[in-house]
Amino acid sequence: MLARKYGVFVLALGTLTLLTVGCGGPKSDKLEMTGKVTLDGQPLQEGAITIEATDDKGGVDGGMITDGEYKVLTTPGDKLIKINATKVVGQKKTYNTPDSPTEDVVKEIIPPKYNTRSDIKVTVTADAASHDFTLESKK
Repeated sequence: MLARKYGVFVLALGTLTLLTVGCGGPKSDKLEMTGKVTLDGQPLQEGAITIEATDDKGGVDGGMITDGEYKVLTTPGDKLIKINATKVVGQKKTYNTPDSPTEDVVKEIIPPKYNTRSDIKVTVTADAASHDFTLESKK
């Protein structure tokens, strides 16, 4: 008898939870922005893309670039794009001791005009959520 009452309680609690939360969870207004990134005509092997809202319709989103491609969830609207990538240029000691471990010294390989001084702007909509970026390091 106790097991039956407990089972009814669990069933009622589960039903109440579904009615309160819903089956699909909260609806997101984010779109999947995708595209390709090249540097000097070659796919950018590894990097990061930052997508900043410029129209007060979202915040900052970002993701990784792998083998020249990215995929980021972002809100629709006007965006400022920043792209970064680094390469290892050496090693340095972590501490100033003889037995100190070493760490990588990295250098930004993307010119500032594509990140810290970026003026790359796009508009993300359901019909225009794919944007490719062609970067040049030599100009």
